[in-house]
Amino acid sequence: MNEIVLSFVLKLEIIATILLVLIYVVFKSYNIISSEIETMNETLIETKTGIQVHEEIQEETQNLFVDAYINRINNISAILKLHKNKVITSDELKELADFENVSNIYIVNNEGIIIQSSDKNSIGIDFYKNSELATFIPLIESKENRYYCDFSKKSIMTGNSMVYLMIRNEPDKLVQIEIELSALQEYINGTSISAYIEGIPTKWEKTILAMNSYTGEVIAITKNNEQTIEGENLLEKFKKAQNAPKIVTINKKWQLVISEQVSDDILLVEFISFFNMIYGVLIDSAVFALCVLLLNIFIYYVLIKVLKKYVLQDIMNMNEDIQVFMSGKDIEIRDASTKELSELSKQLIRLKEGIHNSKEQMKLTLSLLGKDFTGYEYYPEYNRLQYADNCLELTGWTESELEKEVKLFFEQNKSKFGENKNVSTLVRVGNERIFKLNRYITHNSVYAIAEDITDKENLKKQLLYSQEESYLDSLTKLYNRRKLESMIQDMNREHEVSKGVMILLDLDNFKKINDEKGHVEGDIVLMKFSDLLRKNFIESDLKVRFGGDEFIILIPYDISEDILIKKIEQFLEDMRVAFHQYHERFQLSVSIGCVYISPKCRKFEDLYYYADVAMYTAKKNGKNGYYIIKDDES
Repeated sequence: MNEIVLSFVLKLEIIATILLVLIYVVFKSYNIISSEIETMNETLIETKTGIQVHEEIQEETQNLFVDAYINRINNISAILKLHKNKVITSDELKELADFENVSNIYIVNNEGIIIQSSDKNSIGIDFYKNSELATFIPLIESKENRYYCDFSKKSIMTGNSMVYLMIRNEPDKLVQIEIELSALQEYINGTSISAYIEGIPTKWEKTILAMNSYTGEVIAITKNNEQTIEGENLLEKFKKAQNAPKIVTINKKWQLVISEQVSDDILLVEFISFFNMIYGVLIDSAVFALCVLLLNIFIYYVLIKVLKKYVLQDIMNMNEDIQVFMSGKDIEIRDASTKELSELSKQLIRLKEGIHNSKEQMKLTLSLLGKDFTGYEYYPEYNRLQYADNCLELTGWTESELEKEVKLFFEQNKSKFGENKNVSTLVRVGNERIFKLNRYITHNSVYAIAEDITDKENLKKQLLYSQEESYLDSLTKLYNRRKLESMIQDMNREHEVSKGVMILLDLDNFKKINDEKGHVEGDIVLMKFSDLLRKNFIESDLKVRFGGDEFIILIPYDISEDILIKKIEQFLEDMRVAFHQYHERFQLSVSIGCVYISPKCRKFEDLYYYADVAMYTAKKNGKNGYYIIKDDES
């Protein structure tokens, strides 16, 4: 009778197990799909931000390209000025073009005719009679010193697409250079959206791509995926996936798709194999069901056949082993004296091995992400910390430092367990490298992935350094006019009422030095004068070579007139000492004009105008002095 009852109980347990497995499959599938959708949304947002950053970088890169070649034209103009009394041949211009790494150099007069060229066949070409060159006519007709750049114009000589940059820096002629389109492309390629997306690491079953919103053309796609995207009406289906995830057939497979509109013409799409997600759930469910059934069968045979007094001792031993294991220590689970309990011991051993194998699974996951990734898992219930093999080497942490960091984070965030939250922070570790640390708080563990982003941060610093270099005067290494205008714009944007002073300094009789001693000596004087400015004005005062022998100091803070006068008079005294030889021979001195920044005089143009008026007032008063514009004069 007892065996009949036990058999009935076993059947009920089997039925309950099947129902439990079905509920588990539905619940687990829902959770996995929801979690994956959340992860995909986060990835799309990060990728969208990255694309927008790259678009801004590309625009700035094009500006840097133009600035670089304007410097080359200025070099060419300077060399031509040195030979102004000599006719420069086409061969000599060609050598100069090769030296400056441009295809050709054209010298154009005010009538729009090429009068000198590195390509002798182009001499005599009239810009007014050639439609390809018509875009440069406004610059030819303008008498202002400015430039114009055309990034994709066909050469009238070869028909190839080239970049043309023309600048007027002399009243009677203009200089134009011809640049290979590949030179511009080299600047842009490194910051293209395509390169950014191709460099995103993804799991093999997940794909991220950028698509033209109008034509459906794939602009870029992650490298470790199929590069061909096929299916019916994909563009229309992708657009519908912006509001809610969709199941779409791509390359004859069901894919879970979400999308995000980056701009009017770019649609960002991410999809993952739907079958692969569900397949993992089915495998887990099958293993779970098998374990439960085996456990039920085991209990059945224990209740029927094993009712011996030492069974309790075996169970107590197993319980003791489990408690020790849960405390975080590694142990050998003891075998039982009966066949049935021995089987249970084997199950516990498999469970122990399964927890240890999670480290190998973590290693595999991190290896798919790349060499700059590491991570760890912490199970507070079992007091168990497991980390990737490269964790200590990559971060520079010791094992005790890692354990301290993990447990401190757990204590600070243990109230959030069960919320499935992601905490992302930037940390500087023991070896002075920078990591982006993403820690995921689940219902029973902390899982962390750390990415070494030191090289990415260094790249940002290099871009900022390149931008700063473009703001420097090539001779004196003081800032140039672009930096001055930018700083004044920033001050006006950040402060409703800006404060400070603009000081304009002009070297009196500097031209005599150039005429009698030459430009080399003149450059020495300019550099020495620049050093004197650095010595007399603090680091926060912006020191600018405005052009020629004209300099500007921008003091971006409130300063009283008494202190300003003391600073200027001290500078004039230091100037007399440092340049007394030049003063005796050439009467070299400096005239200074000052204007205070005020609500009605805060724009660059107004400040420069009144500083110039003040400077010329100082000159009229006998030079080698200064004049400060009062509020009622500006």
